[in-house]
Amino acid sequence: MLKRLLGHLVLVFLALFPGCNSPGSKSPDQAISETGLSPAKTSWEKGSGSAPDKVVNQEGVFDITLPDRGIVLALSRWGSTSLVAFNVTTGTQTPLVTAETGELVASFAGDTIAYLVRKGVHPANNYVEILNLRRKVRQLVKPASEFAILGFALSSSGSQLFYSEINLRWSNSRRNFWRIGIGDLEKQETHILMASGTEGRPEEGIPVPFAWSNRSREIYLQRLLPFRGMVSQGIWAMKPDGSGLRRVLSEPSYAGLPRLSPDGDVFAYLATKIDALPRDYTPNPGRPPGNVLIVMNPTTGEETIWAQKMGSAFSAFAWSPDERELVVSQQEWLEGQFRDAAFLGIEKNSSRELKKIALRPWRKITDIHMCRRGPFFWVEEDGKGASLRGDGGGPSPATFLTLPEGKIKPVGCLGE
Repeated sequence: MLKRLLGHLVLVFLALFPGCNSPGSKSPDQAISETGLSPAKTSWEKGSGSAPDKVVNQEGVFDITLPDRGIVLALSRWGSTSLVAFNVTTGTQTPLVTAETGELVASFAGDTIAYLVRKGVHPANNYVEILNLRRKVRQLVKPASEFAILGFALSSSGSQLFYSEINLRWSNSRRNFWRIGIGDLEKQETHILMASGTEGRPEEGIPVPFAWSNRSREIYLQRLLPFRGMVSQGIWAMKPDGSGLRRVLSEPSYAGLPRLSPDGDVFAYLATKIDALPRDYTPNPGRPPGNVLIVMNPTTGEETIWAQKMGSAFSAFAWSPDERELVVSQQEWLEGQFRDAAFLGIEKNSSRELKKIALRPWRKITDIHMCRRGPFFWVEEDGKGASLRGDGGGPSPATFLTLPEGKIKPVGCLGE
């Protein structure tokens, strides 16, 4: 998700700021004001800036009735995303909001959901919209002039938003100027915690938050290299006050984004053992398939292998609500490609088959989602659209929702 978002932003940056990459453009550290009279800005000044970000309350409330049991879904199609509350029992949808989002960037905590809204082609016009579903109020976090928000994570209570943003004016292919901030949604104020040029920051790239652990009281960030159009797969952690920045996982350690357990105590992630892949497997561009499932304590650094498969691979996975096991889609190597074949329930010292599936070659499982009540859900895509399916209790999976020419993303559970 973040990789595709950064690819989108790269194209916009290069179109809007072509001079940043021209041979004659000045180095960021040699920049001067347009008048040519004021001294060059320091790294800290470019990254932090003087103008604050803003938390804005929207007037009024949105009138909705939420189901007692359901999930929040993001339905994306043709450049816009609709957030809906999906009633699992009746199969009905309650629309929450529709916004121009492109690839969805969202965070869900408690009864609060935050998502990135794109306004036009210029990323500086983007902002984060926050919906409190129970209080039925809406807030916006708007970046200061010349900044664009890259990613964010809500606190477990949904009362704070931790975010990262890039300075569009001063950043270029040689160096990025960024800052990390925290928005207090109750007090309606923001504070800058860290900016490029400060001590202890990642040596290259922009740290972008993707998870917040209430257990360890840490925010987890992924290091991004926006102008290179790629995600640098290093995971970092820091305290909500901006202190204690440290590396959790190195770049080559994992494939895909780690999943934080519901209590925020441990990470699960996939790694690749190359010599365990099928003999006739030919590497494709990008990361190799993961065939080792690892659980890590980010505080102590202790890692435990929960599962590894010879000649096969894993794709989508999710923690069970009680955190005892991970539900994983296992892929078999058939006719020169990996195909999703079964769902496994994997614990530390055991595994069991939950359900066999037989997907056609052009279909794949892109997401798994579990709530405390009801079946687990998964999303299937085939290039022509997406379907939300689940374990209905019978021999065949139940199809809850189909979205032609679109994508479905489970965001969070309601009534828990």
